[in-house]
Amino acid sequence: MTGAKTHDSPSKMFPTQARWVKAETSELIKRGLRLAVEVEATLAAEQQLADCLEGEPPAAELETPSQGLQVPDPRLSCRLRPATVSGTWGNASSRTSDHAWAEVWVQRGRNKFRQQDYAGALTNFQQALVKQSALAEAYNGMGSCFYMQGQFAEAANAHRQALKLSPKQSQIYCNLGAALYQMGDLTGAVDAYEQAVQLCPRLIAAHYGLGVALYKQGQYDRATLAYQNALDIQPTHADSYYGLGAALYRLGQQTAAIAAYARAAQFSAKYVQSYLTWKAQLPLEDLADL
Repeated sequence: MTGAKTHDSPSKMFPTQARWVKAETSELIKRGLRLAVEVEATLAAEQQLADCLEGEPPAAELETPSQGLQVPDPRLSCRLRPATVSGTWGNASSRTSDHAWAEVWVQRGRNKFRQQDYAGALTNFQQALVKQSALAEAYNGMGSCFYMQGQFAEAANAHRQALKLSPKQSQIYCNLGAALYQMGDLTGAVDAYEQAVQLCPRLIAAHYGLGVALYKQGQYDRATLAYQNALDIQPTHADSYYGLGAALYRLGQQTAAIAAYARAAQFSAKYVQSYLTWKAQLPLEDLADL
C-alpha cells in the first residue's frame, strides 16, 4: 500500500516560472522604491511652496537679487540641410557619399551631446566637417561642446563660423550670445541676443538671455522689458519671473519684485528659497499686496 501522494512546491514543479516570478518581484520592488523617492521629492517641494505662500518664512541670509541668473545653455537646433550636388556623375556620387557620412557624424554628435559626452560629441562634429566643410550645424555643435566644457572663446569662434554659413539661424545667435556673456563681452552678448530676437521674435531663450545680459550691464529698465517679452510668449517661464524680480528690485520696486519671485517659485521649486528670503525683508504692511 502506498502512502498519501505528496505535492511538490511550485518552485520544484516550475523552476523556470519561479525564477521569473522572483525576478519580476525584485524589479517591481526597485521600481516602487524609485517611484517613492520621486513622489517624496515632489511632495516636499509642494509643501515648501505651500509654506512659503501661507506660513511664516524661515530665517535666511540675504542673497544678491541676481543670484541664480544665468544665460541659457546652447542648443543644437540648426538642422542639417541636403547639399546641392552638381558636376560629373563621379564627382556627384562622391559628394553625395560625403554628405551622407557628414550626416551620420552629425547625428552621432547630437546623440553624444544628449548623453553629456561633450568630448565625444566634439570629435564627431569635427569628423562631419572633414566630410563636408561648409556645414553650419557641425560648427554650431562644436561651439556648443566647447561651451559645455568651459572653452568659451573657442565656442564663440565656432558659432561665428556657423553664422557665416547660415546667417539667419536665431538659435546660433543665442548660442553666440551665451559664449560672449561667459567671456565678459556683455556688449557683444546683447548684440547677439538682439539679432536672435529680430530673426525670431518668439524665441524665449533670446528674450531671456537678452534680459540677463542687460541686467549684468546694469540696464535694469531694458532687462525688465526683455523678461516681460519672454513672459508674454510663455507665461509660466519661471526663469524670466526670477530675472524680472531681480531687475525690479534693483529699480527699487520691492513689492513688485517679490511678487515676481512668488511667480517664479510657483512654477519652479528651485526658486522657493529666493522667494522666502526676499519676502522676509518686506515690511508687514507690504505683504498684503502680494
